[in-house]
Amino acid sequence: MGILGRMARAHRMRRLAQQTGLGEKSLYKSMRAGARPEVGTVIRVLGALGYRLQVIPVEDEGNER
Repeated sequence: MGILGRMARAHRMRRLAQQTGLGEKSLYKSMRAGARPEVGTVIRVLGALGYRLQVIPVEDEGNER
């Protein structure tokens, strides 16, 4: 089980399901080891846990944007 799954279980999956608007069973499935949850699911779960996902550009002098 990944870190996000452990955090979700510690937070209580039922409450997390209510906060995110996702089904409890689907949360269990998406948080199990080897699962590949959609980005939207990860963002909603992180938000309910009090975190946010931040994207920071990698500086690479050889590539122009």
